[in-house]
Amino acid sequence: MHTPVRRAEMLELPERERMRTRQKTPLVSVILAVDRQRERGARALASVLAQPRIDECEVLLFDFGRDRHPPLPGSDHPAVVAVPLRRGWPLGAFRAYAVSLAAAPIVAFLEEHARAGEGWLDALQHKFPPFAVALGSFPDCASPPTEKSEFMHLTSFASLRLPSAPSLVPLLPGHNTAFRREALVALEPRLPHLLADEALLHRALRDRGGGLFAEPSFRWSHLSDNRYAARIRALWCLNRSAGDAFRKSFPLSPLRRALWLGRLPLQPFVRTVRLLIAVWPSSRQRMIVLRRLPIVLCSNCLNAMAQFIGYCFGAGTAGQRFADFEMNAERLE
Repeated sequence: MHTPVRRAEMLELPERERMRTRQKTPLVSVILAVDRQRERGARALASVLAQPRIDECEVLLFDFGRDRHPPLPGSDHPAVVAVPLRRGWPLGAFRAYAVSLAAAPIVAFLEEHARAGEGWLDALQHKFPPFAVALGSFPDCASPPTEKSEFMHLTSFASLRLPSAPSLVPLLPGHNTAFRREALVALEPRLPHLLADEALLHRALRDRGGGLFAEPSFRWSHLSDNRYAARIRALWCLNRSAGDAFRKSFPLSPLRRALWLGRLPLQPFVRTVRLLIAVWPSSRQRMIVLRRLPIVLCSNCLNAMAQFIGYCFGAGTAGQRFADFEMNAERLE
């Protein structure tokens, strides 16, 4: 078990050296970021600390609200290393920085509006196959069972169509996935850009021969967004960041660049059809999506436009705005 480092020590020592002051290498590094949503963040942290053998792991708690709020309940646990940070980090840059501080061979991200379920840590320790570089699963919906929460959940995850049995897959749900740290470090210096949109990260890992593994026992749950307009604005920021990250991470020849940009107008319809195919077998899910099809089409059209702007003109402050949304937006609870 490693020895936790007090906040005073953390501020005095360079970050990389601070993370070396351990007696034993942890099994897993869990990365959790919180800001103004303190109660929600405390519940996410509690779900991690309730996992068996958590004392053999480390929880890197990045606290963007520490200068304005009391310490998060549970942050004094021996497995927790609290890292106060200033606001204003783009999501990809922050997550790459967190990877650089992690000491374990496995790095598991968990959002503050998600919960680690029963068997979550056990799956990381015992069901992460050696041929895979990433592990994830389809989440449960942690919001009250309403049509709105189910719609938000479906539009976030249904298109992935993950199998019900352990299997290699082309994509995993973003932001709450576990990775082998060495596979992420090998992607430097592109890692901050790739972590801005995990679909790009998954592509880069596949290009290097890494397998993405869906493991149903890696259980977690996710709170749905509360407002359609806020969700659309957040997706705009995410997709603008993704367009910028794609340009920086995957340089294209002029011809391939023209083909990629020319294909963007088709993307809203392709994504909408994929969602409909995923939900069509369930009459309830099908009707939930069909009743809100204009919202789906509008959002997908704006997402394609945002990718175009990001690719041509850069991300601007989109990465910072999306990170703020992820940690502070209202959720259906």
